[in-house]
Amino acid sequence: MSEIMEIQELLNLKEVLEWQISIAKCGSIIEDRKQQLTEVNKRIKKLQEHEEIIKNNAL
Repeated sequence: MSEIMEIQELLNLKEVLEWQISIAKCGSIIEDRKQQLTEVNKRIKKLQEHEEIIKNNAL
């Protein structure tokens, strides 16, 4: 899978997690989703940085 596709899938997952956090009533669910969201955000950032390095090296 290309990194662009993976980033898009992670952005979609991020949106779902944010929605789940906004409607969650149980504290443990909120904390679990926040942890998942943190991991998704880290992965998105890492992939975007890698994508930027590839673009810069191609120039």
